[in-house]
Amino acid sequence: MTLPAQILPAAVYQLAQRPESLPANLRLASTAWAVLFSLSGRHSVAQVGAQLALGPQARDRAFAELLSAELIVERRLSLAEYLRSVGTIDDEERKTFAAFLRGAPARPAAVPPIGPAAAEPASEEPQAPARQSAPAPSPPAVPVKTPALPFTPFRPLALPEEETPMNPPSSARPRALNLRAMNQLFFDRAASIEQAQLDVYRVYLRVDAQLLRAAGIHTLKFEEDCLVDEPELVARLSRSAAEMLGGPLPESVWSDPVSAT
Repeated sequence: MTLPAQILPAAVYQLAQRPESLPANLRLASTAWAVLFSLSGRHSVAQVGAQLALGPQARDRAFAELLSAELIVERRLSLAEYLRSVGTIDDEERKTFAAFLRGAPARPAAVPPIGPAAAEPASEEPQAPARQSAPAPSPPAVPVKTPALPFTPFRPLALPEEETPMNPPSSARPRALNLRAMNQLFFDRAASIEQAQLDVYRVYLRVDAQLLRAAGIHTLKFEEDCLVDEPELVARLSRSAAEMLGGPLPESVWSDPVSAT
């Protein structure tokens, strides 16, 4: 497998094989494992690194390790997807539009000129005009009106926006999220227990660990209902789960607000 010279922050990678087919003796650095579990096939290298709070060097080392092990492959993007992916790069350095779109389809090498080319002089030194004894008076010039071009205001190209499933509760009153019921959604839809466990791990990996610890969540296996109603934690967990499921969470995972457990 030929490895890229550098890991582009705007590139989008996906798993090369199903998680349950990973070899049992596979050994990776903890950072590489975290990146592997965070790949969704829809987020750029820059987004994955920002989600895991990784610096550029640590992030690129993890992606390079996964590429060398042939665990991930780069996904081909449409132009609209590429432009959105480039927009995820957190770079405050000023750059030209050409530099911003580096790697996009190039324009034609030669563009035909608009209108006829101007006539060039026959020689470099000017020639004196021939003297005329009695020049005839020229008729007065008649001004030619040039039709005014219609003014067309600039309108940016409308690109299709990627729909990100949002999951705000329908009621304005805050509600509690049942973590046991939410986890069960992944086991009900997964083809194997290993796949479900990996999806559940990905959901919680995208949430700040301090929020989880503050809510008393130290395990992802819940024998009984576990309700959380801290607004920020509920918002992040529900959004992360909805992105993994590809749609909003059902009403069965919501309940009346209670004290977080």
